Amino acid sequence: MFSARAALLLTLGTIVVSVEPLRVLRVSPDREGEATDAITVTFDRPIASGLDASVDPRLVFSIEPRVEGRVEWRDPVTIRFAPVAALAAGATYTVTIAATFQALDGSRLERPYRFTFRVRGPQVQDVSPYDGSQWLTPNTRFKLLLGGPADVALLESSLRLDASACGRGEIRVKVQRQRRIADADERWRWYRGFPPDTVRDRHRVVELAPVAPLPLGCNVTLRAPARVDSVAAARLFRFSTYGPLAVKEAGCTYRNNPCPVGPVYLTFTTPVKGAEVARRVRLVPSVPFTVGDSDAARDSWTLDAPLKPRRRYLVVVDSGMTDVFGQRLTEQFSKTIATTPYTPTVRYPYGRMLVERDGPRTLAVQHVNVDSLDVTIIAVPESLEARALTAPGAWPDLWAALVKTAAVRRRLGVVDSADVPRVTGVRLPAANAARAGAGTLQLIRVTSPGVDTTRDRWQPLAMVQVTDLAIHARVGLTEAVVWVTGVGDGKPRGGARVTLYDAKGQPRANAVTDAQGLARLGGLKADTAAGAAAAPECDECEDGGGGGLDGYVAATLGSDRAVVAVNRWDPDLSPWQFNVEAAWGDQRRPEAATVFTERGIYRPGEPVYAKAIVRDGALGALRPPARGDSLRWVFGDREDGVLKDTTVAVSAFGTADQTLALKADLPLGTYPVRVQRKRDGRWRDAAATSYRVAEYRPPEFLVTVAADSGPRLTGDTVHGTIEARYLFGAPMARAAVSWYARSRRASGWEVEVPNTEGYYLGETGWWWEEGAGDYGPGQVVAQGEDTLDGQGRLALALAAPPPAKGKAAAVSFEATVTDVNRQAVTAGASVIVHPAAFYLGAKTTGDEWFWTAGKPREVAVIAVRPDGRRVAGVAVAGVLIRREWHRVRREREGYAEDVGEWVADTVGRCAVTTAAAPVTCAFTPPAGGSYTVAFSATDPAGRLARTTFYRWAAGPGWVPWNDESQFKMDVIPDKDRYQVGDTATVLFASPFTNAEAWITVEREGLLEQRRLRIVSGSTTLKFPITEAYAPNVYVSILVARGRSAPPAAPDDPGRPTIRVGYARLRVAPEVKRLTVDVQPANREYRPGDSARIALRVRDARGAGRRAEVTLWAVDEGVLALTGFKTPDPIDLLYQTRGLGMQLASNLTAVAAQITEGEKGQRAPGGGGGMDVEGILRSRFQTTAFFLGAVVTDSGGRAVAAVKLPDNLTTFRVMAVAVTAGDRYGKGEAKLLVTRPLLARPALPRF
Repeated sequence: MFSARAALLLTLGTIVVSVEPLRVLRVSPDREGEATDAITVTFDRPIASGLDASVDPRLVFSIEPRVEGRVEWRDPVTIRFAPVAALAAGATYTVTIAATFQALDGSRLERPYRFTFRVRGPQVQDVSPYDGSQWLTPNTRFKLLLGGPADVALLESSLRLDASACGRGEIRVKVQRQRRIADADERWRWYRGFPPDTVRDRHRVVELAPVAPLPLGCNVTLRAPARVDSVAAARLFRFSTYGPLAVKEAGCTYRNNPCPVGPVYLTFTTPVKGAEVARRVRLVPSVPFTVGDSDAARDSWTLDAPLKPRRRYLVVVDSGMTDVFGQRLTEQFSKTIATTPYTPTVRYPYGRMLVERDGPRTLAVQHVNVDSLDVTIIAVPESLEARALTAPGAWPDLWAALVKTAAVRRRLGVVDSADVPRVTGVRLPAANAARAGAGTLQLIRVTSPGVDTTRDRWQPLAMVQVTDLAIHARVGLTEAVVWVTGVGDGKPRGGARVTLYDAKGQPRANAVTDAQGLARLGGLKADTAAGAAAAPECDECEDGGGGGLDGYVAATLGSDRAVVAVNRWDPDLSPWQFNVEAAWGDQRRPEAATVFTERGIYRPGEPVYAKAIVRDGALGALRPPARGDSLRWVFGDREDGVLKDTTVAVSAFGTADQTLALKADLPLGTYPVRVQRKRDGRWRDAAATSYRVAEYRPPEFLVTVAADSGPRLTGDTVHGTIEARYLFGAPMARAAVSWYARSRRASGWEVEVPNTEGYYLGETGWWWEEGAGDYGPGQVVAQGEDTLDGQGRLALALAAPPPAKGKAAAVSFEATVTDVNRQAVTAGASVIVHPAAFYLGAKTTGDEWFWTAGKPREVAVIAVRPDGRRVAGVAVAGVLIRREWHRVRREREGYAEDVGEWVADTVGRCAVTTAAAPVTCAFTPPAGGSYTVAFSATDPAGRLARTTFYRWAAGPGWVPWNDESQFKMDVIPDKDRYQVGDTATVLFASPFTNAEAWITVEREGLLEQRRLRIVSGSTTLKFPITEAYAPNVYVSILVARGRSAPPAAPDDPGRPTIRVGYARLRVAPEVKRLTVDVQPANREYRPGDSARIALRVRDARGAGRRAEVTLWAVDEGVLALTGFKTPDPIDLLYQTRGLGMQLASNLTAVAAQITEGEKGQRAPGGGGGMDVEGILRSRFQTTAFFLGAVVTDSGGRAVAAVKLPDNLTTFRVMAVAVTAGDRYGKGEAKLLVTRPLLARPALPRF
């Protein structure tokens, strides 16, 4: 009886503990794959608790035919096999997963798992000439771009060129060669990657040649396989060869559009050059015309000719015309074309605009073929101003709401001369600001009974203000600054009342302008609590909370009133129009914050330590928050959920720290950390970071790469040394290493030549002219597989490749070392390769950075070796080149247009021979403008040394700077970067003379402002650099010019306008940096020891400072996984900021003025973890200790005592220090934990 019951219980127990067999969930590739695919097998459950406790994948995975490669666990459920070389195209492989292992839950495969896949051939990705190309020559050669190396014989057997469309049948095509992508393959060279990797790139170019010439005037089709594969489908590429030259079409209208004044369109069967068109085409009656580019060759040409409406013209093409293939027209071509009448049209400026109060007060309306104008004006009441100014899309609704009750209509008779475009000035009323509630804005629409309403269904709206007050406003989150000038004379207006309104029309601040026309509106705060509550809940709102920049400014003086909208998207005055970065969100607030974790990667179950630093005030003058301020910590999950949410008080040092214990079953991925501060009644993000949770095996060794420290020249041998050591101290003898060398263009700050202070070395040009160049990782120039020696070292050498364009190159060695446990660690180092045996150094004499037109300037020239020694006897040639932007206004039939281009002119030369001391070369800039100074010479080996730099020459009167934006002017600082205590000299290149200027220094808000009257085209000012300027500020200028000439049709160039310019001054915040010394008491410790670590904190003057130090230590191997650097609070808090104040001015849209009724002609127009199965690694402690706040004494000293874990490794001890003011620093040291003797387990290699 007992035995039967026991057997039953045993059976039940067996049922309870039995598990389903292990299964393969998916494999890749499945049936077919690419030659470069990795092979993966994913199971339906974990095989091990972690990567350190996994089954040896080499005992599980096999592939036939045999392939060399690396097999590893990608994660606890996936085996990954990466072949060393590409798989064979067209081959079939069988993968077997043995049934000899068990999963974490004890389950096994019921039988070995096998799957088979076939490798597809390389894909045909593109063709040259491109598909659809016309005008091929009979001897055209084709090129195919393939995704990888191909079987040439198989490819050739699949190629056919079909010329049956012209009776030739098929033409056989032969493969001439297969090669890598070359620089000459312009369309395809980017396939090599950026930067190009010419060694690892698998793409191939196959060059093809038809065995017979292609027939002329024929459509041909190249039939190629979609893949170079025995089972691939065909792909067709269609081309055509050139035929006889003929004129296909000549006409005036394009797609039946009206053509009252041209142009003439000509289309040929083959391309002809523009010069040939200009020489061989004529119009009868004779009318001069121009073509776009006389050197270009096209089949279609536009003849820009001033034709007359309702006329007939004969287009004649002479029989002497030849095409680009040398073919001539067989006979003269002629065709009569007819111009059309003008379509009845009414056009006028629309959108926001300002009309001068003192003057004709007109809106210029262009019209043709109409005899009357219907003018409708609606005065916008002040209560609707906010809607009209901040929501242009609402104008049609405003019009519809007011047109029945507030519209004033007039019909004006105008002279109707058939097909003669005219301009009529429509006089506008001026509002009286003294009348309560009177609006400043007028909505205007002009049309005519003669306009074809089926073609032009509506006329646009003009939003006009008639005023003599020009408002120029800079608005930030906490303050606004306004300058009020007269529209007509450009002079300051004192005593004007200025009010800032929000987007709802609520006044936010007001002030009265002083005698300089300036008013500062400070203390801006958030909207009312109700408004804040109604605002959307978002942590990344662009306004940063507390109100945005959108709104408007009004100014009133007597009976005159003006308004201007403030909009961050202003198409004329947004920072991006001036190549300046705009600040967004909290960057515009006077505060700063940062948060960091003690490392970048964790395992599930480990603790995360985080530290936050918060500050109030503008950059440059930061301070800890007020006592009692709080900080909210939000640790998020992967799906916008929350792992931890807590609020803590901020310390006296403005800091806080938190610890988050990760759950053992936490999903792998990236997790965010945010710290928030309460603003405007809501919590808003102050700073954020993230960390990774992953399964990983920490590296047990570190790799270092060293390169030559001495100067190297183009063609010299460059040496590198690779060294690898275990973290417990021993060298990695006989370890496998793979390496490669890259060459890239070196940036200017990397090239350090002694004894050249103040000299320009190498080519330094205008960034927009010279181009940014390739400062990326560079191009692979060599690579290899090798073995370290008995000391864990390997020496490398290669010939330095020639740098591009004579610039210095940075040649880097990058190495990956793999140990017996198949761990791989990578490191790198670089050396500068100089372009020649010497550099040419150039330095202007005297203290003035800016040159003056007509005044000789001397440039000191030296030749200097890369080690700083001077070279005598070098013949140097120098040139002075002036660059000028020429803009010409052309007018035809009343139509005006601007045409501009850069013009370069060599205006000076010199020749000198270098000596031990500098020799001088003299240049005289003939006029104001921008100049490039260039010097060149060759060394004894024929290598070119070249140095260029640029200068501005200030001259009286107008200086022709580039005016691509009609409101832009140049502001040029004398240096790229400044230190606190320097003085910046800034040149303002104004195109106006005798004009008023407003200069500001700004960032989050206004730091400084000046008023200036500009009397010449170029002006320089000096700005002392203070701590408040760090890390950057923006020096800006706004020049206001009143009316400079009486109103004149058609474009009224003398109307009032402005010019604006910005320059960013970068200021190194090094004066705020603390030096943090970290010194463990002993050089070496044993596992579990107690360690004492001494700290010393000093400021930039070397004096000890009381500070709060965050001190922690992390395994160097884990830090190497993510390249973790010790956080630098200076870099984190003092990041460069964009422009935080938005500029607005109502002078950007001043309407052209003509006398009322005047008639003029004008054309309309940061880890992973273990569970019980991984118990042997449970004592692993990646972060040895974390001390959130160690406070030093008044001398900057402190000693911390810590308990070390059992790891045998090298820890990096890191320290981040902050004072109770605006000083910050970091430090680090190594701490080795080891034993005299240890054994490392390693699986055998078979």
